[in-house]
Amino acid sequence: MYQAVSLPASGALLDLSGAGLTAIPAAILSWAGAVEELLLRRNALGEAIGAAEAFADDAPDPAALALLARLPLLKALQLQANQLRTFPTQLLRLHKLTRLDLADNRLATLPDDISQLSR
Repeated sequence: MYQAVSLPASGALLDLSGAGLTAIPAAILSWAGAVEELLLRRNALGEAIGAAEAFADDAPDPAALALLARLPLLKALQLQANQLRTFPTQLLRLHKLTRLDLADNRLATLPDDISQLSR
């Protein structure tokens, strides 16, 4: 589980790697105006982050990743080893994102819209 920390300074890195997360905690919004790099490696976000069309009544809410779209300064996101099966389309709303790591997931395809992300 993650633990409470003081608010980071602007341009801060927030590391929630290996925290056993199955959903993005709402508390992350407390850092919306500061976090530029977010590490979410080695969690179990795959079910919560699945595409909306894959959502079933008995599955975790895929809107959990929508919170990430509310981090306007986010430039780097690490989602390695999270059991992702589909590309989280919510990431396309991160207009400042320049580094995205999705290694060690189960992605079969990437959306055509991925070119919308910054280079």
